Amino acid sequence: MNTARKALALVSAALLMGGCATTDSASMAGKSSIKRDVAYIIAVEKAAKEAGVGVVWVNPPMERKDD
Repeated sequence: MNTARKALALVSAALLMGGCATTDSASMAGKSSIKRDVAYIIAVEKAAKEAGVGVVWVNPPMERKDD
């Protein structure tokens, strides 16, 4: 029984190490910048003003630009 546990631990460790060794070849994501989506904010605030409603941005909409 003790030998089986050691063998299981050894096999588990070998599988985990093999998984870590293969992640090096993964490519990195390209650069991107995240900024406020000003055009959308302006459009919503304009429509709200025309409707007589106030807008409070808790989480302003963001726009992602990939380089």
